[in-house]
Amino acid sequence: MSKDRQMKKIAVVGFGFMGLTHTINIINHRDLELVAIVNRDPGLIEKKLSSNAGNIQTGDLDSDSIRNIKKFSDLDECIKSTEPDALVICVPTFLHYEMAKQAMLHDRHVFLEKPMCLDISQGNELIDLALKKNKIFMTGHVVRFMPPYRQLKKFVDTRELGDLKFLSLYRFSGRPDWGQWNEKSVMDSSGGALFDLVIHDIDLANYLLGLPDIIDCTYLPGKLSKHDYVNAMWKYGQKNVHVSIEGGNIFHSNLPFH
Repeated sequence: MSKDRQMKKIAVVGFGFMGLTHTINIINHRDLELVAIVNRDPGLIEKKLSSNAGNIQTGDLDSDSIRNIKKFSDLDECIKSTEPDALVICVPTFLHYEMAKQAMLHDRHVFLEKPMCLDISQGNELIDLALKKNKIFMTGHVVRFMPPYRQLKKFVDTRELGDLKFLSLYRFSGRPDWGQWNEKSVMDSSGGALFDLVIHDIDLANYLLGLPDIIDCTYLPGKLSKHDYVNAMWKYGQKNVHVSIEGGNIFHSNLPFH
């Protein structure tokens, strides 16, 4: 590492499937230093290494990699003790607003797993707070950074293949039954497939084309919410573009992610 490059100190808040995923990426990044992990029960952190499973494989982590990392149950204590530059927050959705606000009030940058919030007023408050504090605040809409989607964005912007006329996006997964998904408080407050799964394609369509003029939508209830299956058609009048967005997790938990 060059002398003018300083490693950024990162704390991970929440050590479920996504917390583990971000921990692996932080440890493997040459410019980042993992200084702490915050979890409801710190004693369970190392045990979770062998029990976390999501809808995709994101890598493995052995206990030796985090054995000497400081572990906390309280976010305030973590921030005061380790003074991280940024926090990666991967807690259940109903805790997003509280945790992100707490971090920014401590003048920390925040990466917050999606969805940002289920209450739009809380989301706007977090955005305003980040602007006021001059802090980086990002929600984990990561699809737009993946190579195939970046290539799609390039094709749309440069029009090298002509004007985009129709785009079909779909995302399906079995009903989540790993980690904390079996806890009623998590299931009832996740926002269901609309906010936890299909939101990736909603974000991508908005990133590519902006807000549509018309949305025609059909949805069906599932175990997590009243909209665990979504079938929507976004219509852009002036651009003469239609976007089909379909997805959900109303199927059995063994259905592979696709």
